[in-house]
Amino acid sequence: NVAEKASQAKATARAFAKFTAAYNEFDVNLLKEVIPGFHDLGLRYRQFERALYTELYERMGKAVQVVEELKQRERYRHFYDIILESDEFPRRVMHHDAKISNILFHRKTGKVICPVDYDTVMPGYFFSDLGDMIRSMAARNDENHNGPDKPAIRKDFYENIVTGYTDVLGVQFTVSEKKYIHSAGLLMTYMQALRFATDYLNGDIYYRTEYPEQNLDRANNQLSLLQSLENFLLSSYAFAI
Repeated sequence: NVAEKASQAKATARAFAKFTAAYNEFDVNLLKEVIPGFHDLGLRYRQFERALYTELYERMGKAVQVVEELKQRERYRHFYDIILESDEFPRRVMHHDAKISNILFHRKTGKVICPVDYDTVMPGYFFSDLGDMIRSMAARNDENHNGPDKPAIRKDFYENIVTGYTDVLGVQFTVSEKKYIHSAGLLMTYMQALRFATDYLNGDIYYRTEYPEQNLDRANNQLSLLQSLENFLLSSYAFAI
């Protein structure tokens, strides 16, 4: 369930990249959208905006800071709109649940056999699988972490995930996909923060929770991770949206 070494993260990234690369000549229009709008950042932002009119006023009061931080980053939603409108960002066959627990490893050798769990395979954009792997494997803590230490990006994990993915898919990527490869983690982490905040404001109707404030804690966790990723990308790659 957890990438313990950067080499495992790289192997996972290469496996999901090979999966998408294998369908390079496939007509994605023949593939059903199993969960409409699953990684549609525009949709997730609109759902977030509707949740701001919640009648759960106590929850809204507790979420004010998270809400403001998310609204200040609406530029990510605008960048997603550009992706939709540009021919430079083609739809591809994506797994849409790219995490290490969905990779089958050989028990003895530890080598990758193949990805599993295909129920979310559908058309998507370059950032989905890579961004989810960055979100779930590059961070020191997972999305349920609620300790005093803030989520931080592990540089060696991040670099192994990105290089593992682009070593395979880079030859198929457009110029714009390569240029904005570092947007993947930003978009997916922002989207997940929006989803947790939205569910909290709506009264925990989607994600299973173990205590009343868990979705708010998750939203704060992902927001902290996003801030850490923003700082890391700016200092390491001079990249920002």
